[in-house]
Amino acid sequence: MASRKQPTISANRAAEIFRDTLSVRRINWLDNQFPKMTDVWEFLAADNPQVRIKRYNTDNEYSHKRAAVVALDELIALTASNQFWDRACQGALFQNFVLAHEMGHLILDHHASGAVVKNFALFDDATGVANIPPTVEELEANYAAVFFQCGVTLLAPGLNAKTDAFRIAARAFSDPHYVEKAIRLCQLEAFLEEWRKLSTGIQRVVL
Repeated sequence: MASRKQPTISANRAAEIFRDTLSVRRINWLDNQFPKMTDVWEFLAADNPQVRIKRYNTDNEYSHKRAAVVALDELIALTASNQFWDRACQGALFQNFVLAHEMGHLILDHHASGAVVKNFALFDDATGVANIPPTVEELEANYAAVFFQCGVTLLAPGLNAKTDAFRIAARAFSDPHYVEKAIRLCQLEAFLEEWRKLSTGIQRVVL
């Protein structure tokens, strides 16, 4: 059986995603701040009655590895199990990455076509399950997640994807595998050239 072709994004689109997520990140967090995503979501929910966090109990172990978000008009609802949320609060990298992935969908306006639930899930592969995005939207949300969590740290000169990924991931509560991919991407000259074009005139905002 032929393998499924994995989606890709261009250097220009990646730079656009970086710009958009960094702009949102900088509204409330300094470049040297790396909040857990539970804190980010709770901050948003406390500040905006249209943002709601719905938690539930379950014995389904699979539910401990997924979350979902739906946006309808101005209402945004994030759903996750209490077990998932507790792990994220404790600093679990994968659970925080999933919550950032859901934030990525919102930042990139992936719900614009309607009230479609964006449900992060692991996908079957030869080893069991893996984070293999089946669509371009899911791939974009993965990169938006890492960009939001790590910010301009990914642009530091001389970063080595292999040796620096876990250190940065641990600091930003992110997925080391995707941090490694993001470092490789952000260190490419094609990406940096596009980023330089897009970042001209971006203002630094701290609230």
